[in-house]
Amino acid sequence: MVVLPPKYNRQANLHIRLPAQYSVLLAKLQKRTGLSKAEVVRKALRVFADQTLAEEASLYALGIDKLGRHGEATRRAADIKHIVKARLAAKRAR
Repeated sequence: MVVLPPKYNRQANLHIRLPAQYSVLLAKLQKRTGLSKAEVVRKALRVFADQTLAEEASLYALGIDKLGRHGEATRRAADIKHIVKARLAAKRAR
C-alpha cells in the first residue's frame, strides 16, 4: 500500500459525473458490499494506485538484465568505498 506524506493527508471533496453504466455498477457494488458509494470509490482508487505505482517501482526489476554486470549503482559505490578503504589500510600497514 502506498503511504502519502503528511502534507497530503488532508481530506478533499471530489465531484464526478458518471456514465449510466458506471452509476449502475457503483450501485451494485454498494448493495453487495454494504459500503457507501464514497467508500467503494476510495477502495477502487487505492487498488488502482497500488497497482500503478507497483508497476513503476518494478521498472528496475524489469530492466535488470539490460543494466549489465554492475547492477545497482548505490551498491557499487558502497563496494568501491569499502575496497578503497581496505587498500589504503593495507598500504598504511606496510
